[in-house]
Amino acid sequence: MMSAPNDKSSHGISSPVRRREDVRFVTGRGCYTNDIDVPGQAHAAFVRSDHAHGTLRGVDTEAAMTMPGVVGILTGNDLLRAGIGFIRRIPLKGFELGKTLDTPRPGLAQGRVRYVGEPVALVIAETAAQAADAASVVSVDVEPLPCVTGVEDAVTAGAPTIWSDAPNNIAIQWQSGSTDSIDAVFAEAAHVTVEIATASNLPDVRADQPSLRNATRPDQRPSARGVTTQCQARKRSPVSSHLASPAAAAVASAATSSTRRLPLTR
Repeated sequence: MMSAPNDKSSHGISSPVRRREDVRFVTGRGCYTNDIDVPGQAHAAFVRSDHAHGTLRGVDTEAAMTMPGVVGILTGNDLLRAGIGFIRRIPLKGFELGKTLDTPRPGLAQGRVRYVGEPVALVIAETAAQAADAASVVSVDVEPLPCVTGVEDAVTAGAPTIWSDAPNNIAIQWQSGSTDSIDAVFAEAAHVTVEIATASNLPDVRADQPSLRNATRPDQRPSARGVTTQCQARKRSPVSSHLASPAAAAVASAATSSTRRLPLTR
């Protein structure tokens, strides 16, 4: 039996808590990204790399720009000219990692692709289907470079490197506590089990596909952004810093492939 939300005795690990959102979900009144439809709304689709590692020699958007409903197409060069900054590591308070490798990533690949699925171009169209259709005809020219697919192979001597200042493909080496104390405990142990745990580089994991909605004023200055995440504060700070400059705010007009203003994207 569910306890009342204001019943303090019901709070705690494994204690049942009455959920407030269920009624609207089971009655079809929930609001999801695809339920949002406002005048002038446009949709975006990414063109992604098919290669794990390679030199990006060019992105041909000419055919895609002639597709029905296409508003504009952005590439890494457009972001570079507009002054859009890189996505960098966000330091976490309370975690002193010592020397770390900064791996600045552009919103769209510039000069090089470093993993399968890395965004290479962004197609903006009047409908989601039109955006997807146009994205399918964007031609991406990548010269493949050597790559590996496992962590152990990546840290082996002579393995292909992703970042020039990390020849061993290690970005962070971190430890906490007393090494001598730990070594003494293991030395006295009757049996030692070694386990290697690996985790993919995917933060803020959720079951649904993350999405972003952006509204702009007629003068192209952003007025509101919405993102499907429970870490909105961590998303807001880097996005604001990347788009704070006048050049960044005018990315739609600065992109050479844009054809008309984009009132709303998501």
